[in-house]
Amino acid sequence: MTNVHSIDDGQTSSTPRTPRAPRRKFTSEFKAEAVRLVHASPDKSFTEIAEGLGISPTSLGNWVRGKRMGSGTSTTDSHANHDHFAVLDTSTVDAADQFAQALVDQLRAENTALQAERDALMRSLVLLSQDNAK
Repeated sequence: MTNVHSIDDGQTSSTPRTPRAPRRKFTSEFKAEAVRLVHASPDKSFTEIAEGLGISPTSLGNWVRGKRMGSGTSTTDSHANHDHFAVLDTSTVDAADQFAQALVDQLRAENTALQAERDALMRSLVLLSQDNAK
């Protein structure tokens, strides 16, 4: 597909248009969880959350605005399949929160262990370089 652009001298030129990636579709459950993450993580930006989910910040913003308006899709998303966010019961949300907290705790412990390992390797490197300097 090409796009035709006019030039000042009245002539037209044809420039190739980059092909678009196929449109991805997300389930209402995925959207609801993404919106819940935004509300549960006030210290994180839309961009950080969106990157973590593998989506664009614009999509995430549309979903949050759509949820605030009471629908499952943004008003600007006219080609959506009009499915509304699933209503999650509190037991499901509590279980998801507990799972997320357990995952965060596990990652923090792993991070602490990796930092200790890095520090030990750095000390070893300093000692080896001092021995080689002699």
